Amino acid sequence: MKLHIFIILFLFTQSLFAQEDARNYNYIAGGTMNFLYQKNAYPLSSIAIYSSIGGIYSGNTDDLSNLSFTIQPYIGKVLSRNWILGLQTDYRMGRYRVENLSSSLADGLWRNANQIGGGLFARYTFNPAQKFNFYLQPSALFQHLYEKSQYDFQPIQKARVNYFALNSNLGMLYAINEQFNINLRMGVLSFVAGYWERKDIGTSNNFASFNTNLRFSNLSFGMEFKF
Repeated sequence: MKLHIFIILFLFTQSLFAQEDARNYNYIAGGTMNFLYQKNAYPLSSIAIYSSIGGIYSGNTDDLSNLSFTIQPYIGKVLSRNWILGLQTDYRMGRYRVENLSSSLADGLWRNANQIGGGLFARYTFNPAQKFNFYLQPSALFQHLYEKSQYDFQPIQKARVNYFALNSNLGMLYAINEQFNINLRMGVLSFVAGYWERKDIGTSNNFASFNTNLRFSNLSFGMEFKF
């Protein structure tokens, strides 16, 4: 009798674990971030360089620094084994400084930029059953950017930018367990079109660009949770 009870309990326990293993999750939520800091470095120093191998350092004695930070939270609905459709927000911050200007007696140039936006993304996962799996993720985002510059402690520019971005990204997921993934993502292609305006001098214009983003400085790292 005791053996029968033990067998029944064992089979019941195995059934519960089997149901848990077969559980389907309907949503994902997570976020990625990217961080960049440069000190007297090219290309974001925006000045001439003397390196013959394509440019590593800035080419004069100005003291330059560039800091940027990006965070992109998202939530998605699982449509099928391979497809996810979701919403993504985008916040970016940039701080650019030039001090001890060699070409002027001024104290320096400062430029602060803040950007916020959001939109839709779709993700196709190539091998979702594997612990390591890869995905392609196109997105369509609307962004608003505000930038303020000052020279020698005096404001010289205030700009507002609205633009629409179409992006394609490649990513890799590593399953820590059934519900948590580590997410690495890198941009591949990007098309941007928008409108900028400087109210301080009453000028504005349209702009557009198409570019590739396959570089390690564009690599984002994050986590996501399935529920």
